[in-house]
Amino acid sequence: MTPEAAALQAASVLLHAPTQVRVLRAAVLPEATSFLLRLAAGEIEALQHATSISNRTDVQLRKAALFFIEQILLAPEADSYRVLGGGPQSTSAELRRNMALLLRVVHPDLGASAEHSKSAARVTRAWEDIKTPERRVQYDLSSQKALSSSGKKRSHARDWKRQQNEALVSRQKDHSREPSLVRRALAFLLRSRDRETRP
Repeated sequence: MTPEAAALQAASVLLHAPTQVRVLRAAVLPEATSFLLRLAAGEIEALQHATSISNRTDVQLRKAALFFIEQILLAPEADSYRVLGGGPQSTSAELRRNMALLLRVVHPDLGASAEHSKSAARVTRAWEDIKTPERRVQYDLSSQKALSSSGKKRSHARDWKRQQNEALVSRQKDHSREPSLVRRALAFLLRSRDRETRP
């Protein structure tokens, strides 16, 4: 199954079985979440491709994509990465593209319904949190601290730290960013982790 087909399947299952919302909110986002954003934004090419790989109409597919966005990306507990349809490993370019697609869906100036337009500020705020490498590091650190102090399971905190460390290492390889900033942030995270694991 292609990533696009898997994303469509997740959105369709959610639309027809809304009781699955808790499961999908806890799960990793589909690899082709951006494809769902393109469908929700009404991109003709995405709609044509979606109808060619499913047995549903473009109206049904767009409705499923919109419902997925409302229930999963814009869930109350979603962090800024998830709101933008990505994760700590996503590049700034991917998150920026997803933000633009989301705004086409939820922005009141672009014809969004009153219900959807309430989410425009949330999408904009999520982008503000992580739009530069410096803000991403700051957001990642504050999220890590909040998770550690919230009383959630330590294993979940370790998973978050691991994801953040992997994302920082990945971003370090991106030559478009200042390498010294990434190195400093990675060193800081590793020192923080070592301090927290000491007895």
